[in-house]
Amino acid sequence: MSENLLVGRARRLLFGTGSPGACGGNDVIADDMAASKTLLIATAAALVAIGVAGLPALWDRRGETDMYGYTLQHTEVGTADELAAAASLVMGQAAEGTPFVLARGLRLPAVEGKAADLIRPAGHDLYR
Repeated sequence: MSENLLVGRARRLLFGTGSPGACGGNDVIADDMAASKTLLIATAAALVAIGVAGLPALWDRRGETDMYGYTLQHTEVGTADELAAAASLVMGQAAEGTPFVLARGLRLPAVEGKAADLIRPAGHDLYR
């Protein structure tokens, strides 16, 4: 199933619409991948992003300056996965019954991302 189709279905299910801006235009759809055979190094349950709309899935911060004045050279933030993992702590992994989380006050670049941005290029992947 394509990412766009998945995000559209999730928006309709959760918010009654398939249009951007359903939840402020910034949505992360997540799933528990702990049992997935694709994550052979994971041993714990954690949510990961499987769809993104209205925000960067991967925030490339290389070239920015840190609080000490040093230039960041390798920093790429998996924004969508970090949001999914944080939401997992609020939603719970058992009988908590919280189907989604609304996060407010995030200051992220206005860049349209997609979950596929989080996939490491084959040339840089040690596990392929």
